[in-house]
Amino acid sequence: MSRVSIVINTYNRAESLSDTLSSIAALDHDEIEVVVVNGPSNDRTDEVLRRFRQKIKIGYCPTRNLSRSRNIGIRLAAGDFIAFIDDDSIPDPAWLSELIPLFEDEEVAGVSGPVFDHTGCRLQAHYIVCDRFGGAELSFDKDPSDLLNVPYGTHFCSTLGTNSIFRRSALVAIGGFDEEFDYFLDETDVCIRLVDAGWTIRYGMGGRVYHRYLPSDVRNARRAVADWYPVLKNKAYFSFRHGVPIVGLGEFQRAFDEFVGAARRDTDWHIAQGNLPTTAARNLEDTVKPALARGMSRAMQSRISSLTAFRPGPDADWRRYPVQRPSAGRMHICFVSQDAPPGTIAGIARVSWELASGLAADGHVTRIIARAKNGHHSVDWLDGVWIHRVPDVKDKDILPGNPGIPENLWRHSIAIQRELERIQAMRQIDLVQSPNWDCEGIASVVDSRWRTVLGVYTPMTCAVAYNPVWANDAAFRQTTSDPIIAGEKICYQRADAILACGPSIISRIEADYGISLAGRRIGYVPHGLPDKGAEPPPAPRDVVEILFVGRLEHRKGIDILLEAAGEVCGSMPEARFLIAGDASMTTSTGQTWPQRFSSDPATLAWRDRVSFLGTVSDDELDQLYRRCDIVVVPSRFESFGLPLIEAMMRGRPVVASAVGGMEEIVEEGANGLLVPAEDADALARALRRLVASATERHRFGEHSRRLFLERYEQSRMVDGARRFYGQLVGDLAEGVK
Repeated sequence: MSRVSIVINTYNRAESLSDTLSSIAALDHDEIEVVVVNGPSNDRTDEVLRRFRQKIKIGYCPTRNLSRSRNIGIRLAAGDFIAFIDDDSIPDPAWLSELIPLFEDEEVAGVSGPVFDHTGCRLQAHYIVCDRFGGAELSFDKDPSDLLNVPYGTHFCSTLGTNSIFRRSALVAIGGFDEEFDYFLDETDVCIRLVDAGWTIRYGMGGRVYHRYLPSDVRNARRAVADWYPVLKNKAYFSFRHGVPIVGLGEFQRAFDEFVGAARRDTDWHIAQGNLPTTAARNLEDTVKPALARGMSRAMQSRISSLTAFRPGPDADWRRYPVQRPSAGRMHICFVSQDAPPGTIAGIARVSWELASGLAADGHVTRIIARAKNGHHSVDWLDGVWIHRVPDVKDKDILPGNPGIPENLWRHSIAIQRELERIQAMRQIDLVQSPNWDCEGIASVVDSRWRTVLGVYTPMTCAVAYNPVWANDAAFRQTTSDPIIAGEKICYQRADAILACGPSIISRIEADYGISLAGRRIGYVPHGLPDKGAEPPPAPRDVVEILFVGRLEHRKGIDILLEAAGEVCGSMPEARFLIAGDASMTTSTGQTWPQRFSSDPATLAWRDRVSFLGTVSDDELDQLYRRCDIVVVPSRFESFGLPLIEAMMRGRPVVASAVGGMEEIVEEGANGLLVPAEDADALARALRRLVASATERHRFGEHSRRLFLERYEQSRMVDGARRFYGQLVGDLAEGVK
């Protein structure tokens, strides 16, 4: 396998650099090394490099000169080929494996693939044709390289810097990068010199790179050029050196004037949009003449390159970068979820994220397909996971295939299906996992092109049964919940496999939907979370805090909790209740639960001992778990109960309803107490018992922590899911149902 040196030239992009370095570990190509050349950065870049220092080669460039930095990288590189990628870019796992084979043609000196812009789904550049003044044409929809690799021709093929791979021997032969190009046209100059020397540039259909296009010292956060001097100077230098000898001085002046005119229009537009100060226009005018003079003057002098007469030395020893390779083979799995990080996530989105990120850390390719809340299609990478956000489709012709679910859900499901088609065109998908909730994945479940896993959570039958407003609304049941229930039933029957957190949810689905899942492929994998560490029990104090986490709704038992809280507070003055979660849902009185509570005269005597905290951030939630003494989950139904294992992680005792998956988590009298659902008196008795006994709280909390580590830590869930997925992929590939 060919050895490839990946060179990253960086300046003041510590966070993005860390992402780029981490993403490289997922490449399909095994024989790689990574060279990072740090400019005179003054942010946290050195800290990032220290973290990776055992895996990479590190060079330093004393000036903000991209070409000089690239040449330093070439000197350190030991590979047969040198791949340049920017410090604000993420490579597709197949980046090198799809492009390096193009070098089998020994006349090829440089290759490139598609580059997507900051949206992750809009093409920034693929086929790039430049003239001898550095003007670029990006509108080609067919590969022009068979026609334009002609020495000293008027046009030639070029690459974009963040996806440029060169044959090392060819780079060294032409003297590497011309260090007059401190920024802009640096790789274009390399390409024209390679083509003029008789080499060819080729393009791959694959080999994608995702370019976040972050601000720099030349371009601001609004993607407006803030300093035109290096751009104009390099334009003049390139044009005079490469254009004048072929097409003459008159064409040079015309091309430069056109470029300056475009710069003026661009600057004026950004000023009008508020992206640049009004002084930017004057600054541009002040740079034109000195930039032109410098560029022309330097073009009549010798080229600057620290690679002149360079020969590899001892500093070019090969250092293999460790890539992630699962022993049983890499799987490509897409998870469907309403939401995904960054930001606070809960429920299905939280479980999907922990699965996807855990599998990615093991070397698998994972994606989350989420709803685009802003209506814009995007693709990004976060902690090893590709996150695709898709807007609902608006086509009028998608409705005939609808199996009867509400139109908005069908439009979202079709959007997911189309995104799967787009992903499949890039890389074969092994599995698609979608939740039963809202039938998000129904279009892909009934589509035989993909192997599907249905993740089962609270079914719609339960959601309606424990929501009086829904249950008593005949119109809602007819137009929304009943069609969703019918759609869920299709998913239960048609999915290739089902992944459940435990047996109780399967039993409930069979009973509610009148189906038997016996003989179906069912994996039982309890949900898990990354361990954030335990917290010692709070020091002795005058209060005992009881924490509730969840939406304030009927199914979550908020009414039962508040009734029990009155009993507890009436007899135990040390008791305090902390209620964290979305409080926007209204009750039968038209009020939210906080409004209803605060307006009820019966709560006046103990109202100040109940705190409604609303939706909280992840950090705030972590602190609540750590400060509280007891965690209570009084739900009428839960397929699992994530707050329970979040509490157990921190070593807290729990009190929960004896329903659904919570009976599988709470060991009665060991790590907590179980009470009958909808029984406020029993809940109050259990809470009073723990409020009264610090010793029992401590004992339960210690056992909670042990259970969490044994059963519910993220790696346990990931291991179980990986075994299930691996067996499923293998069996389905062999035609075993």
